[in-house]
Amino acid sequence: MPFSKAFNVISFIDHTIRNGSAKTVTEIADTLEISERQVFNYIRAMKRIGAPITYNRSSKRYSYKESGFFYIGFLKNK
Repeated sequence: MPFSKAFNVISFIDHTIRNGSAKTVTEIADTLEISERQVFNYIRAMKRIGAPITYNRSSKRYSYKESGFFYIGFLKNK
């Protein structure tokens, strides 16, 4: 998968979690036109690199344990 698509998927997942508009895995998959398995893989990858993501079984939605956001970018040395 091209990096730009992966970046868009991760950005969308992060946005829905941060804004309290978290969607179920099925809703995310349908919106992005990817499989549920791919959504799970992205969330697992986000967790592996430090995103404090938790799952609420009753609402079937993900949230962050701490306030913050997922960042992928370039930081310039000073």
